[in-house]
Order: sequence, then structure tokens, then C-alpha cells
Amino acid sequence: MRRILFFCWILLTTTYAFSQAALPTSWDCTTGTTPAYWTTNSTTYYTSASYIHSAPNALKFEFTGAYLTINFADEPDSLVYYLRGASMTGGTYLVQQSADGTSWTTLRTFTDANIPNSSLASASPFVDHLASTTRFVRFYYSFKSSGNVSLDDISISKKAAGPNAEIAFKINHVLVQTGQTAVTGNISAVPCLVFNGGLDSVLKLTGYVITGTDAGMFSLSGLPSLVNPGDSTSFTINFTPGGADGTKTATLTLNNNDSDENPFVIYLWAVKGCCATEPSNAAVNLAFSQITSYGFRVGFADGMVVPERYIVLKKSSPITESPVDGQTYVKGCYIGNAQVCYNGPAAYFYPSDVVAGTTYYLKVFPVNGYPGYENYYTNSPASGSVSSLSNMIGTYYDLLNLQSGDIRSELHNLINPHNTLFYADYGTTLLATVEYRDTVESGHWRKMVKCAYSNIPYIYADPFAWTVLSRDHNFCQSWMPTVGDANFDQLPEYSDYHNLAPINQNHVNSYRNNYPMGEVDSITYQYGDCKMGYDTAGNMVFEPRDDAKGDCARSMLYMVVCYDGISGYRWKLPDTIGGMTYGQDLSVLKSWNHSDPPSAYEMARNDYIYSIQGNRNPFIDSLQWVDQIDFSIFSGISETAVVNPFRIFPNPATDEIFINRETTKKEAFSLILCNYVGATVMEWPIGSYNQGIRISRGNLPSGLYIYHIRTANGEEWSGKLILS
Repeated sequence: MRRILFFCWILLTTTYAFSQAALPTSWDCTTGTTPAYWTTNSTTYYTSASYIHSAPNALKFEFTGAYLTINFADEPDSLVYYLRGASMTGGTYLVQQSADGTSWTTLRTFTDANIPNSSLASASPFVDHLASTTRFVRFYYSFKSSGNVSLDDISISKKAAGPNAEIAFKINHVLVQTGQTAVTGNISAVPCLVFNGGLDSVLKLTGYVITGTDAGMFSLSGLPSLVNPGDSTSFTINFTPGGADGTKTATLTLNNNDSDENPFVIYLWAVKGCCATEPSNAAVNLAFSQITSYGFRVGFADGMVVPERYIVLKKSSPITESPVDGQTYVKGCYIGNAQVCYNGPAAYFYPSDVVAGTTYYLKVFPVNGYPGYENYYTNSPASGSVSSLSNMIGTYYDLLNLQSGDIRSELHNLINPHNTLFYADYGTTLLATVEYRDTVESGHWRKMVKCAYSNIPYIYADPFAWTVLSRDHNFCQSWMPTVGDANFDQLPEYSDYHNLAPINQNHVNSYRNNYPMGEVDSITYQYGDCKMGYDTAGNMVFEPRDDAKGDCARSMLYMVVCYDGISGYRWKLPDTIGGMTYGQDLSVLKSWNHSDPPSAYEMARNDYIYSIQGNRNPFIDSLQWVDQIDFSIFSGISETAVVNPFRIFPNPATDEIFINRETTKKEAFSLILCNYVGATVMEWPIGSYNQGIRISRGNLPSGLYIYHIRTANGEEWSGKLILS
């Protein structure tokens, strides 16, 4: 079937100015309500009363580089905000202002020496007076050592009109500030207005000059010399282009009696013909690095002449598509079957929607011009391809004794213990790396995450918030034997990423509840590709979409093997659930395991979780293991160490590792430490054995490692070591 060629373009007015918020502007930091032209890369919020000034939330800054930026159009007066630290030590948090969003001046610097740590509920606000030329404010966690910062109830007021003359311009009905660019396109006579915002002083325009490369192509007609208080007068910018088609620029400088905007400078941008001047050469040095099964980094550099920006297309087959001059493509757009995965200057970036074992083709197109007037360089653009890894299993299963006859215990000892992650971090780790996709909504780049059960997409602009979606446990919380523990939400099983999935809260999660999964014969409720209803035995069950059935089965069976026997708790699929007389049918899960084998996405997701959680879901790596295990019984697996005759402690270790041998035998040996993909990261030749050897971890990062102890006579002992 032929796919329709879809051009994602935006038809704009012929005059352009930067989009900015009108003053006054404010935000109470309620999740999912970020105002227009407020941008942040922080996606978590405080809900504790001591960390918020007004309910229900405060924005949480928890990593180096976290920011909140506000871009506004009017002349500001004061910035007001509430801020406190949360065990912040050794870091730096800045409040800054800027005229252009590039060069920043610091208003306040917070460190552990001066950041408040008292409750925000009754705190006094910080108030900073902003410069008249400021159009950007930024809250910036420039360096985190430890601890976080809470920010709430931010507002910026507009400077009140005073008696003095106050100049302002609209060019083709768009407000233009001094120092900004007005795009007049190929219009020969552009309508303009000059305003006087003063209360009782006349605005005096004492002259103007047009300079720059193409100054002779621009002129003004009807510019007034006087504008009364609160009044406006029209005039015209005339454009008479000459020479070759393409970009024409000039600088308009207006002298006036506004005390803080004299002279008033506007950069004029126009074109002869349809479009900007075409870039003259391709990008160079297109390269791929940091290649995994779930992502890779793309880098490229400018050629001899630097264009204004680039768009990069990505496709899983050779790219034959090209952008069309005069059309605007934002990130997430499709040109034919190729998607725009980047839009910006020469840089490094990470494309979304990368899955295991797939070859991706990329092309880099230089572009000049503002929206509606773009000119793309399509003559031999930089291009290349990269293949994601098929998997990142490495040597993970090399220590399994597959002949032991107890594969369940072998797998349990391999996948538990593992790193305990935070349930709250799911959005900033797994969702932000593997699960989101680029898309477009109303002409703007957006991100999209699909409900894992229904396949219905949720589209959002950063920051992501858990409002529409929730993190559902495939193996339900209420099925877990530890659910009654006082610190249940701190246990590894509660936040195990192998068992979590993004699900629509109101339309899916609230219906699935704690019902078992099964095959629906009589439908009572349906949303997208998932449904509730009665199976052939008359039991109410939940059925996810076909492409998620194997994923759900492998997730549930993983939980049984991973946690069975920990602290003496019995883990198995429930025979009965709550007031139901039935439980989770094992035969259904085994059937789904084979009918919906692991996809390239599921394998990539398994690899990414392995990279941060330190363990794998073995049933994704091998379908056969499900059939070799009896999941209907409690095995009573215990956490017995498999190191003999050597003992390594503590485990987890922090700064130092101790090695003891349980015999008095003296013999030279060495210790080799490998990371989770099997690469050797450190090797210590111990020499002749001595009781109580101590080794420093050095600069090794925290995580799960495999150690190998090799003796002089050829013996080798291996096991897991966690560095915390």
C-alpha cells in the first residue's frame, strides 16, 4: 500500500518576532500546568507541606543542569519566588536574567551557606528587581553535590507605565522589542505602528538611519516625529529588493527620547523571491558513537560556510526523501516515511525511537531562513547509517549451571540482588530514554508515550507529569506477599522496572485494578486495543493488546523467580485474588510467551533496565526457560552465596573490599572485576595469599559487577559484587 506523502509544515504570517509570554506571568508549580514560554527539564515535584508554599506542588531541582527558563515580551519590574534547599550541600544554584537568552547575569547565588532550609509554607518570598532590557529569567542548578532545591510560586510583574515616554513597535501586528529581528519576507510595503506607553510625556522620534549589507533596499515612509501619551501612529517599511534572489538584511536604528530604549534597534530580515539564500555546502564529519540496543549518539560539524541550522532525517531504510523549500519542518515531522529527528545547529544529539538490531539511515540537510522562507541544501547532503546492537547480554549468563536441574534457582541467584531504583524516577529514566517518541501536535514538536496495554498515545510537552498516565505493576502490588510491610514502597519489588509500564490511569489502570490477565470471551469494557470481560470459564479478566501479551507474561514470571524466597516470603502466581475464587492462569501466560515473542523494542528495554538496575529479565533473553520452570509451587529459594573457598565482604561494598580464604592454604591468586556487559574494568594480581587482604575500589562507579578469583593452580571462582 502506498503511504501518503505527508509534509508537516506551518503557514506563518510574513512578519516574525520571537514568541514570548506577556507580563505579568506566574506559575504555582502545579504538575502539568507549565505556562506558555516557561520551559523546564525538571519533571518531578515536591508534595510535602514543608517544601511547598501553596498547594499542591513545588518544582523539584534534583540534578546538575536542571533549569526553569521564562521568556517574556514586556519590560519587567520584579521577580518574586519562594525557594528552599533540601539537604543541599556543596552545590550551586543560580537565579539569572538575560536580554537574549544567551548571555546571563546572575541575580543570586545559593549555596549550602545561604540557601534557606526552613518550611516554605510560612516563608517570605525572594524579590529581585529586573533590568529593563531583561527578557529571560532562569533558575539553574548549575552544580549538584548532594541534595535538591524546591521552587514555588514564581511571578514576574510588568513595569507600570510612568510619566516618561515609553516606545514600542508593532510590525505587521507583531510586537517587536529593541534588539529583535522582524521578518518582513518579500512584502514590498510592511504596515507598522509606533506606540507611546507614557502617561503624560510626548514620544519624540528625532531621526533614523538604516545600515547594513542591503540598507539601500529598505526605506521608511510616514514615520511620525511626535506620538502623544497613550497613542500610536502608523508608518510603512518599504522594501525594494535588488540583485540575486535570497536573503536581504539591514539594521534600523531609531533615535528617540525614551530614557532606557534610545536608540531603538530593529534588525530587518527580508527575501527577494520565495526563500532565503541557499546554504552553500553540506555538513561534515557525520559520526555515530555510544551505540547500544536502545540508542546512539549522532554528531556532525559545519562545513566551510555555516548555515543558520540543520534538519536531520531518520529512517530504517535508505532515505530518498528531501525537504521542500519554503516549508517548515519541526522535530517529529515526517517527510514521506523519514522523520525529522533533529532541528538545530551542528551538535551531538540522541534520536528517539531506537530499538534493538535495526539499521538506521540519517541525512543532514543545512537550511537558511525563518519559517515560511526556508531554503534547504539538498545537493549531496551528509548521510550515513548505523546499526543498533541486537542485544547487550554479554557474559551475563556464562556462570549459569544449565546442567544443575534447577534452572529456577540458577536464574534467581543471577537476577537477585540487584540495584534498587526509585519508583519516582521512572519518568526521568526509562520513559525519557526508551519509551517516548517524537511527534507533532498543532504544528509543534511534542513527545508521545503509548499506553502499554491499549496502544492509545499520550502526547505531551516537557516536563512530563504523571497525570494521564500511571506506572502500572504487571504483577499487581496486591499480589505481592510483602504488600503489608511498613516500608513496602521502599522495597525493590515495588519499583522493579521490569514490572512497570506506562498505562492510562482513568481508562485502563482503574479498570484492570488487580484482576488477572486472560483471554476475554464476552467483552464488558474496551479502550483502544485492550478490554475487560469474562473468559470462557465465566471469570472476569483483563486482556491487553496482542503486542503486549508476551511482555506482560514475561514480566509476571520474572517477578516470581526474582523474589521467591527473599526474607522467607512465598512468591507465586495467585490462586485466588481478593474476593475472587480464581487467580492468574499460568497456562495463559505460557501461551502468550510464545504467541508474542520479544520484539526489538522489548529487547532494547530489557538492555536499558539492565544498564541501570543491574539485572535482566531472563525470559526475554530465552523463551525456553519459561517451559523449564514449575511456577505453580513455592520453591523456597534462599540468597545463599556461591563463593567457595573465598569470601568477599562487605557486599554491597562502599570504599574497600576484603577477601578472606576459609582455609590456611597459602597460594597466589588474582581478582578480576567485570562490568555487566562482561568487559574487564579492573584486575588486581594479589600475589601470595595472606589472611584479610584489603583492596580499594578506586574510581569504580556504583553498580553490579561480576568478580573472578583465579588461583595459581588454575582454579576459578566467580560471583556477583555490588559497589554502592
